[in-house]
Amino acid sequence: MQTIRTFIAIKISRELETAFDTLIRSMKKNPGPVRWVSPQSIHLTLKFLGEITPVQVEDVCKGVEKAVTAIPPFSLKSGSKGAFPSPKRPRVFWLGLAETGEPHLFDMQKNIEEEMALCGFPKERRPFKPHLTVGRVKDSREIETISNIFMEYQFPEIEFSADEVLVMKSELTPQGARYSVQKSFPLKK
Repeated sequence: MQTIRTFIAIKISRELETAFDTLIRSMKKNPGPVRWVSPQSIHLTLKFLGEITPVQVEDVCKGVEKAVTAIPPFSLKSGSKGAFPSPKRPRVFWLGLAETGEPHLFDMQKNIEEEMALCGFPKERRPFKPHLTVGRVKDSREIETISNIFMEYQFPEIEFSADEVLVMKSELTPQGARYSVQKSFPLKK
């Protein structure tokens, strides 16, 4: 049976994409074992669902619509940089996001977790930490210099509006993941 690698996300602004483009070009000047994410692919993941059937995608879309129906658009801004599990032993480099007003992001993400649990997807055990993945470490040897450069980079604080939630398809290719929108859900105006 055909399956679709699926996740739920918020797209970032063009201004933030441009800032990531500058960051990533700067980081690529330092050769090392990191696969930097294309700025156009950077997004805020709200819930990763994995390989699911087209019927499950329909259920997911109904659940997302229900989860976001009462949530108004809200503002996010770029924040701190970091690495999972830590800057000393990075596997993923990321940029954090913070809300600039009412805490709608966390309410919405909680609603999505609840709706996805009703669709049969297990709840995430780790607390939700809004972040944008910038790079993935392929080999942890000799990564300290790159990690230091990344952590010292002065990334601008950029605010943007989150006004829709997307159910996304992810196709894995040798060049990296390619994303496409399966369905878009505008937040309450």
